[in-house]
Amino acid sequence: MFAESKIRSHKDKLTLIEKTIELSDPENILKKGYTLVRHGNNIITKAVDIIDDTRYVIVFSDGNVSVKKDKNG
Repeated sequence: MFAESKIRSHKDKLTLIEKTIELSDPENILKKGYTLVRHGNNIITKAVDIIDDTRYVIVFSDGNVSVKKDKNG
């Protein structure tokens, strides 16, 4: 009985870890409506990091869009 209880406890912990990893997957986060803004291999996390006349890629769950910020915003 003790061994079965221990195995069940470990199985429950593994299931919880698996679910946490699944929820943290960037693809699943994008499917919730969030996007990533990239410049090359860098992820842009702040608006102040956006430079005029520079190309960026916005990553959506269903594809990417290339954009360029102009001086007017």
